[in-house]
This record gives sequence, structure tokens and C-alpha cells, in this order.
Amino acid sequence: MVSIEIPRTIDSEGTTLYVIECTLDNNRITQTRRRFSEFLALKTNLLRLYNTSSFPFQLPSKTLFKVTDETKEKRRVQLSNFLNDLVQKEEWRDNIYVREFLSLPNSYFKRLSNNQNINFSLGKNRNVSNSSEWLQLANEVRTLIQTGRTQLFAKQTLEARMILVGIQGKLQSLDPIPQDSLGAGELSKRKNMLVGFKRDYSELNSLLNELSRSSPQEESKPRLFNTRRILGGPEPETDSTRPLENTELLQSQQTIMQTQDQKIEELRSAIQRQRELGTIINQELGEQNELIDELDDQLDVSTDKMKIARQKVSKVLR
Repeated sequence: MVSIEIPRTIDSEGTTLYVIECTLDNNRITQTRRRFSEFLALKTNLLRLYNTSSFPFQLPSKTLFKVTDETKEKRRVQLSNFLNDLVQKEEWRDNIYVREFLSLPNSYFKRLSNNQNINFSLGKNRNVSNSSEWLQLANEVRTLIQTGRTQLFAKQTLEARMILVGIQGKLQSLDPIPQDSLGAGELSKRKNMLVGFKRDYSELNSLLNELSRSSPQEESKPRLFNTRRILGGPEPETDSTRPLENTELLQSQQTIMQTQDQKIEELRSAIQRQRELGTIINQELGEQNELIDELDDQLDVSTDKMKIARQKVSKVLR
């Protein structure tokens, strides 16, 4: 699980920056700096993303006065609590806004959730005392086999090895099959199911061994990036892409494209709003010009009337 701390603040060009340090599950630390306004923007983006007005996390309130050192310190503590509460909630943390805000790898929370689910499933080994418990455990094995196959196809060998260890233990619990109140047909069906599970386990284990005997991860990964840039060639691999598998790179590119599409859509909406606002302003200017023209006409009429009145007064005075 990621651990977040805001150890200090930095004043830069009249703006307070909050230094965010994230300690990942491999003890690697990432650091980023954010303004208080960016925290507020994160909240706005999350509410828009999940189409809700209810936000379960507490942010410090804005102030109209000058931000004092005491205010900065209070915000530092509250913002640290806010981020830690946010990343604890799986339904809120796994999105592009949170990952970019914290400068985390694109697949970090997905990998973390998978590991948690795997550990949860592997911790359920137990003795089977009746046919009902046997069937429940068999369903768990079926789910683990599917998950293990997915992890192997994605070349996540560490996670796959953990799953296979769990499958092996559960298969031992499934054999022998409890025969209480089971007919001959149901008993035969469960025996075939167990044989199929063992066959799937053997196939997955063989595939895992083949992947383990292949080249190391960095060498087995196709050279999507050259080490030296040549004219017209691809850019060198960056720190953010180097630890990613091919599937993760593809997912990263898809996420970037989705984000770009979303930003383009937001830009289009903003341009549309600006256009509508310009139309409204133009209409108001037109109305104002009409009022000015009417007022000018009324002034002309009033001026003519004043001239006539002066002439009449002059005649009377003569």
C-alpha cells in the first residue's frame, strides 16, 4: 500500500507548494509538488469523473485573507490526511487524475488491487468436511485458475507463482471428495471436475516454468525503444516506461489517448461555452446600442423643443 506524507512546504514566487512524498510497496519514494488550488481541482475532477456531488474526503477550506504560516501548517497536515484517506478507497483512487496528481505509474493501483485480491483468495485454505464446502472450494479454485492464466498471459510471473501455490494447496483439500448425500452421477461429475483442475494446474505450472527459463524480463521485453536517438527513430525509453511490461505500455498509451480525447472534449466544450458567451455579449451590446440610439433620438427631440421654447420666450420678451 502506498504511504503518503507532506513533510514540508516551499514558497515559490509568492505561491505555496506542498511537497508530497509517496512511499510505494517496494520502498521506492516518489516526490511531487502541488499548489493548494491543484488539490481543489483534483476534487472537482473526481466529482465530475464519478458524476456525483458527494465527496467523502475532507479538504481544508479556502480563505480570503493572506495565508499565514499557521494556516500553511494546518493545511499541510489536513492535506496529508486527505491524500492518505483517498488512496485507501479503491473505488476513488484508481483513475488518471489521482495517478497523475501523485506521479504514480499508470497501472500501480491495478497491480496493488490484484495483489490484495490474490492474497485474500490464497488465505482461504481450509479442511473440507462436506459436499457443500467442497463445491464452494472448487469454485474458488476455478476462479484462481482463471486469474492465474490471465497473469501468465500478461507475463506477471510473480503473481502467477503465488496463485499456483494457492491452487496446489486447495487441490489437496479437494481430494478426496466427500460423498455425503451424493448420487453416482454427481460424484462422477465432481471427480471429472477435480481431474480438470489438476490438468489446468499442470498446464499453468509448465507455462510458468517456460517463462521463468526464458530471458530476463528486460531482455524478453521487445526493444520498443532504442538506447540512442537517431533522426526519424523512436525516442529513448524514459523512467516512467522502463519498468512497464508490453501490456502495461499498451494500457499506458491507451490511457494517455483517452486523457487526450477527454481534454480535447473539454476544450471543445470550453470553446462552445466561449462562443455562446460571445453571442450573449454581442446581443447585449446590440441592445445597449439600441438604447443609446433611442436616447440620442430623444436628446435630439428635446434639443429641438428647447430651441422652439427659447424662440417663443424671446418673442414674448420683445
